[in-house]
Amino acid sequence: MDKKIKGTLLVLLGLLRPVAHLMAQQAAVVNPTGGSLGIVGTVRGSDGMLISGARVSLSQTQPYPAARHQRTEWTTTTTATGAFQFPAVASGPYVLCAEAANWLNPCEWGNTPVKVVVGAYEKPGAVMIVLRPAATLYIRVEDSGQLLDQHEGKTSGAHLLIGVTSDAFVFHPAVVASSDTAGRNYQVRIPYDAGVKLVLSSSFFSVADGAGAALPQQGSTSVPVTVGTGQPPAAVKFHVTGAGH
Repeated sequence: MDKKIKGTLLVLLGLLRPVAHLMAQQAAVVNPTGGSLGIVGTVRGSDGMLISGARVSLSQTQPYPAARHQRTEWTTTTTATGAFQFPAVASGPYVLCAEAANWLNPCEWGNTPVKVVVGAYEKPGAVMIVLRPAATLYIRVEDSGQLLDQHEGKTSGAHLLIGVTSDAFVFHPAVVASSDTAGRNYQVRIPYDAGVKLVLSSSFFSVADGAGAALPQQGSTSVPVTVGTGQPPAAVKFHVTGAGH
């Protein structure tokens, strides 16, 4: 090779080395985990409404990272404009879920979680999580003898389980919204216009349905319920008729 050309090439290589070194440093700073530049998106209702204050969770799915103690779950909250952001994460598959008052979590109802695959040094596009509105199912448990208060948390085995199982096979217990001397009022969220099974189970308390028919104490009782859009809420009623059986 001509000495003059060889000398020119050596000079060019000398100039390129610092540039390559600088680029490597910038990549290391921007992507310290060897992953993406982060995951961003919005949470909306099925009516297009931006949902603020929603709790968004990000979970890495299989295949899990090789590092045993590497983080695989994150949570954040949406801003006033329904936006959320997660920092840089390692490459791999992820699932996004969101929950907010009066809305259904798509990972627990409908079995439609939002899935994202992150590539190394590749920023995924903006993600949109769409939530369906939640209907409130009301359950009234008449307990004029106040047997629940007398025994729950005080007598071994004294427990009354009420709730619904979603189409994603997640059990949602009904929560006590209020109580009085004659009984308790429970609530649980379900989809509108979708038939679900309300489950009641107790091996300690004797319970009857709204018509007064005794329910079996062995196993559980399932009651089909539906809350229609625009329909006035009606409570499903039960009666506690005895305890200690």
